[in-house]
Amino acid sequence: MMRCNQCRHELPDGSLFCDACGASLLPGAPDPSNGTPNAPARVDGSDPASLPRAEHFASANGAAGQIKGPGGLSWIRPTMPPQLPRTDVTPATPLPAQPRQQASFGGAFSHQSDAHAHGGVATTQLRIRLRLMNGKAFELAGKQDYIIGRRDPNGKMPDVDLTDWNGAASGVSRQHAAIHVTAEGVSIEDLESLNETIRNGYRLLPRQRYPLQDGDELRLGSIALLVVIS
Repeated sequence: MMRCNQCRHELPDGSLFCDACGASLLPGAPDPSNGTPNAPARVDGSDPASLPRAEHFASANGAAGQIKGPGGLSWIRPTMPPQLPRTDVTPATPLPAQPRQQASFGGAFSHQSDAHAHGGVATTQLRIRLRLMNGKAFELAGKQDYIIGRRDPNGKMPDVDLTDWNGAASGVSRQHAAIHVTAEGVSIEDLESLNETIRNGYRLLPRQRYPLQDGDELRLGSIALLVVIS
């Protein structure tokens, strides 16, 4: 048996930390007899006292909680959108993988399914909008790739910013999904979002592209968007 140098609690041989006070029992740990209290050792060698401390943190489900390590230290966790309740949604079928630069943007658009859906109009000439249920519309023009998500002061701004429409509380990730406009048509891709992307009631597998047509409904977290293509 061995005793803790700080509280004198009796412990089994080979113990690394005191069960009673959390003091480190590793060789070379500070001796409380010289006025320096023991501190829990970290694997990375950093000093826990130098880490940010907080009594509470925002957990993944949005509720306040408390996390404490050895010695009573608390650490801050990063803010994340709330995890919404999962539903049993059938995965949609993604588009087949296409070689890059398969078609020329200078020629006429010839993809049969898209030509039928849009009356033979070239994809680059289509007007694409995403409309919220309150009537707010986001126009997508001038690019081939558009990011849907929330503002990030320290990162890339999304093309469709849902921050001001309660995006965080609705479970929208910073970079939630992407819309692509190519010669093969208009498609959407989930960017490994926390609360997934739903198209017409079917869940999208992450990092897979799915076709979009006029009238499709998208759901990012709990926010619904109507696809308008004309």
